[in-house]
Amino acid sequence: MRKLRILLTSVLSLMLLLGCQVINKVPDTVELENDYEVLAENIIVESISGDLAYALDTPVGLQKAIDEIIDVVAIVRINSVNYSNWYPMTKEYDLPYTYGEASVIENLKGELLAKKITYRRFGGILPYEEYIKASNASEKVTRLQKENNVDVDSLKGTKIISRWDGDIEMEVGKTYLVLMINDPKFHQENEYWFEGYQYGLREVQLEPLKIKNNVTGEWEQLSALGLNFGY
Repeated sequence: MRKLRILLTSVLSLMLLLGCQVINKVPDTVELENDYEVLAENIIVESISGDLAYALDTPVGLQKAIDEIIDVVAIVRINSVNYSNWYPMTKEYDLPYTYGEASVIENLKGELLAKKITYRRFGGILPYEEYIKASNASEKVTRLQKENNVDVDSLKGTKIISRWDGDIEMEVGKTYLVLMINDPKFHQENEYWFEGYQYGLREVQLEPLKIKNNVTGEWEQLSALGLNFGY
């Protein structure tokens, strides 16, 4: 396997990564590191990493994020999973994201009256031809070719899996504990952004209630996160 590394700097990308409500709490530009790992002839994984506004890997940091920027914490079942990099609110192509429909099983924080919601989440899987529609994608691909001796023709027909380093892929039919934000300026009614990457999306076992630690792979009590929602 080969690892291909380039850098990305984008205020829009930062807003999407950290949530629009956090953009005024961090520097205007942040350098994000992109690692490209060629898994197979037609699959490339883009792992994005950088500094986040909250230490989501710690109970204190996670609770701070929930208190300050997270509108809703809920247990949901994923009904559909789709991918895109077109953002209707800005009418631009940018970082890939996952979207679909989810059923609300239990609301743990915030007002969430709807039984079904639509969601968006950073990261997704796109054909190369769709991936390069993003305004900054051509620059990334050019640098990738130049610095790593990658032939552009060999990229055609491939799929780009773009995700935050260490994040997980959602699966239809599975149940998750999710952290969500909803801003009327950017989101439609009953549409939420799932935030926190692998720390804000935890697979759930309902009876008895346990959540999966995406770092260790072990099932834990909800209290292991340092959160108290009555369990």
